[in-house]
Amino acid sequence: MGQSISELFERSEERRTYSVRRSQLEIQMDILKVVHDGAYLPTQIMYRANLAWVALQSSLGSLVGTGLLERSNVGGKRVYQLTVKGSNILTTFNQIMEAVQTPATLKLGGG
Repeated sequence: MGQSISELFERSEERRTYSVRRSQLEIQMDILKVVHDGAYLPTQIMYRANLAWVALQSSLGSLVGTGLLERSNVGGKRVYQLTVKGSNILTTFNQIMEAVQTPATLKLGGG
């Protein structure tokens, strides 16, 4: 379990290449991950999480509403920051993903 958040998400992203659509949970976890990794402007988040603008806006609103992200204005720009609660959720999600991996999913994921 000594893997970083980035390493766990890389494996998750590799597995996901076999599916066409992401679930709402996966989309929200991807957003938390890219914010954790340093994307804080909406456009950066949109591109790094591979989302359409409308889907991003909906998900950001939901994540802010549940206290996983914090929205603020810096220099006249809207920015997003991971909250402690968001960081804890992201860590827990990664631990669950690691725990439910089977040898078959590890093979598919290249790990």
